[in-house]
Amino acid sequence: MYDYYLGGKDNFPADRAAAEKVLEIVPHVPFMVRENRAFLGRAVRFLREQGITQFLDIGTGLPTQENVHQLAGEGAKVVYVDNDPQVLAHARALLQDSPHVRIIDGDLREPERLLADAGEHLDLSRARSPS
Repeated sequence: MYDYYLGGKDNFPADRAAAEKVLEIVPHVPFMVRENRAFLGRAVRFLREQGITQFLDIGTGLPTQENVHQLAGEGAKVVYVDNDPQVLAHARALLQDSPHVRIIDGDLREPERLLADAGEHLDLSRARSPS
């Protein structure tokens, strides 16, 4: 539904039908979705300006427009995490030619496993604790 609200093409008939039902009750959802996506863009660009080049996106959902790997730009590594089989299959198909992107099956409720799997692509030794 998120992609549909953004005007994208990567959504399913069931998503579009459900999104239209939501719009009957909450017509300003597309505005909220665009604002959310704009915030993501500002956050990723700010982090890149600070020298951050690795991103872990947990609960990524179906890929849509202006995803983290697109916003982070060249040289950034991104790991997308989700536990929905349909999301994982779709994301892997869409992003298979992106060498700096990995899609992993993970769950926030299992942080040790999630970080271990993400650590196969990201250099977690570079992570810093706030001072």
